[in-house]
Amino acid sequence: MIDKETALFGLFDEMAMNSNRPEQFNLLFSELGKNARYIPMNIRDDDILFTVNGLKTSQIRGVNIGEKYGDEVLTLLNSKTSEVEFCGFVDGILVENGELHGFISFGEALSTILPQKVALIGSGKYTKSLLWHKRDITIFESEIEKTAQILERFPETKVKLYDENHPIGDGFDLILKESEIFETFKEELEKAINLVDLREFKLV
Repeated sequence: MIDKETALFGLFDEMAMNSNRPEQFNLLFSELGKNARYIPMNIRDDDILFTVNGLKTSQIRGVNIGEKYGDEVLTLLNSKTSEVEFCGFVDGILVENGELHGFISFGEALSTILPQKVALIGSGKYTKSLLWHKRDITIFESEIEKTAQILERFPETKVKLYDENHPIGDGFDLILKESEIFETFKEELEKAINLVDLREFKLV
């Protein structure tokens, strides 16, 4: 039940209504005894910037941003965490006093569920977010030049060439493609992200 004291949060995504995150969040709110509600909102490509900018004068206190729009909304933010600056995307926005503060929950959440020795294939934004919180991973990349930003920020990072002549080999607890992270850890990762979001939204 929503009343004038209810803290409102939501998901902005192309197919937000199909997500199970609202159900998960509202269950967490209930368990924590919070007068809060999480609402899914389907947002079209043409509307995402207008809608996010409108948060500044709305009653919504925070939103999660779908993967499709995570880099597009950066220009609207009043502040970004250092992780956002490094990775080039957001997956959450806290609204305070008419200002938008961008953050990322993904990397911290994933770092809590991975084993110790991980070989990660790919060096995109999700690898960067994970690396922000878990340094003991080895990155395998077919185009080593793509790792330049990573090595500049974290020069101790283990980066190895990956192609048919340079296989990964043994010695890892998990070998994972960056593109398959969500599919591999879907349920566990969603729960872990929600817990990080609760803190970012200042509810715990």
